[in-house]
Amino acid sequence: MPNAESTELYTSSELSNLLSVISALMLTGDDEKKALGQAFGKLGPFISASKLIYYERTGGSTSDYSPTVVWNGNNGAPLPVPGLPAGKKSPWHQLLSGGSSVQASPLNDYGLPASLIENGEVLIVPVKTIAGLMSFICVMTGQSEQSGHEMTGVIKTLLCAIGSHLQNRSIEAALLRSEQRYNQIFRNNPAVKFLIEPETGRIVDANRAACQFYGYSYTQFLTINISDINTLPPDDVKSRIDEVIRNGGSLFHFNHRKADGEIREVEVYTAPVLLSGKTLLYSIIHDVTDRTLAQEKLRIGEMLFRQFVFSTPAAVAMFDTDMNYLLTSKRWIEDFKLSNTALQGISLYETFPDIPDGWKKVLDAALAGSTASSDEELVGLPDGSKEWIRWEIQPWYRKQDTIGGIIIFTELITERKKAAEAEKNLIRQKVRLASRLETIEEERRKISRELHDGLGQMITAAVMNVELIDNALRTQPDKAIEYVESVKSLLNTTIQEVRNISQDLRPAILDDFGLTPALRLLCEDFSKVSGIDITMGAFDMNDRLPSRLEITLYRICQEAISNIVRHADATEAGIQMYRRSNTILVVIQDNGKGFDRGLIRTDLSRSGSGLTNIKERVELHNGRLQIESAPGQGMELIIEIPLDNTTETSAAEQGLPFEG
Repeated sequence: MPNAESTELYTSSELSNLLSVISALMLTGDDEKKALGQAFGKLGPFISASKLIYYERTGGSTSDYSPTVVWNGNNGAPLPVPGLPAGKKSPWHQLLSGGSSVQASPLNDYGLPASLIENGEVLIVPVKTIAGLMSFICVMTGQSEQSGHEMTGVIKTLLCAIGSHLQNRSIEAALLRSEQRYNQIFRNNPAVKFLIEPETGRIVDANRAACQFYGYSYTQFLTINISDINTLPPDDVKSRIDEVIRNGGSLFHFNHRKADGEIREVEVYTAPVLLSGKTLLYSIIHDVTDRTLAQEKLRIGEMLFRQFVFSTPAAVAMFDTDMNYLLTSKRWIEDFKLSNTALQGISLYETFPDIPDGWKKVLDAALAGSTASSDEELVGLPDGSKEWIRWEIQPWYRKQDTIGGIIIFTELITERKKAAEAEKNLIRQKVRLASRLETIEEERRKISRELHDGLGQMITAAVMNVELIDNALRTQPDKAIEYVESVKSLLNTTIQEVRNISQDLRPAILDDFGLTPALRLLCEDFSKVSGIDITMGAFDMNDRLPSRLEITLYRICQEAISNIVRHADATEAGIQMYRRSNTILVVIQDNGKGFDRGLIRTDLSRSGSGLTNIKERVELHNGRLQIESAPGQGMELIIEIPLDNTTETSAAEQGLPFEG
């Protein structure tokens, strides 16, 4: 580009480029335009008649231009700013259509009035704005004391100087912006950062955050090597640097030493960057010591929690929302006899394939946020066995109160339930034994009364009559015969009484002919004594039953008919006996006054009562007793006794329910 002394004309491209730079800088603000005008003004008389107008394109039409006067000669006289002419053949349109020729031409060639500058010429340069629209700079020069050629050189020199000045200003502004960006990105950034020379490991720059974190001053930082901070051996540090260069960046976890000797665990991201033509390592350091400690505490806490759950003496299992195992206690695996001990990630439904639908509903409800429990429930185990358990199910929560799954607590209570039932059975056995002892004692008292009041009195009367016979034979022989007849009658009655007592203790007909004939005779005897019509029916009872069962059924019927005679106020009663496969069914009915069914248990709880004696005899053969009655509607006893289990084992010991 020509210097100030040159008289050589600028080429079109040189002048176009120069004025384009000026134009672009002019658009940066009013200060630049003012500086441009001041620079023009310093030429004084050389361009006192010159003018500089900037036409900025504002739209798509050729007439959409906004003119701005940058310099106005003529001592600041008013300058009418002309618009662009619309003629299609004007140089304006040649420039718009791609023409690049820029030359000094008469004003009227451009459609500008000659009155703007007397005997002057115009230089027009096309430029593009930031928005990409074509604009123009128009320099109009008038006559001066210098020749036109010199004037053109002066103007060009001026434009060159202005362009250089403004270009320098632009470079300075760019450098300033770059420095500001550097300070923002690196030096003033709150993250710990430094730059490392990869060949030596020397730290060539560090930001304020790095100085604060490591405890070094900025000057001290620039004198140390990365190996002074990193606790790895220097060779290992060098290998990491080489890795960064090879990979274009890497993430590391290191232990870094601070100025006071404290070791901190850090996470370092390092990548190569090109600064001023030199490759450096740009490192960003995050102190993760606290995070690592928190993670370690969390890991230890989780490990302890897992150990606690596994070792807890209760059966516990923790599941996610898909009902997959998360944690289980050892007791859970043992109680439910699970062969697979590595349950994490396995579905509950895989370990319990036959889980009932009712349990699935409970689990779904727990996953929805509800809790459920049961003090005892009989459940099937995977091996096909059944156990009584006590259980509780509740959801567990993640952060923000979202359900993460459920926890199930269970306890096997089968043995406890057996022990409790055994204790109840023992109490029942004691009560039954006391009742039996009382019954036996009552029977003994009855026999004693019968022997004393019946047989004893009759034998005493017979003895007294024998003494009377002895006296009468000596004094009144005819009277002696009368006494003999009386003794015979007493003895016959005594024999019958002995037979009755024997019949009560063990009816001979039962041993000789079986249960059915014995019961028929029993009904006949009670009918004669009570006047009640008592019938007896037997169905499929041709075969004899075991002796022990026969005497039990006989005593049951005897006790029931005796109760009817004494308490029912009945006119009719009956015994029906059926043999059904392996079961004996006995139904005893009457049409008496009946009783409230709510009094049955009260009566059964009284030892020595008729119903209690019947119930105990039924239970001795693992049978079932059902009692139906209502006031004014008589009474019905339904007794079922199995034939395949006639040993004297209490039904209570077998855990069988009792109805009635």
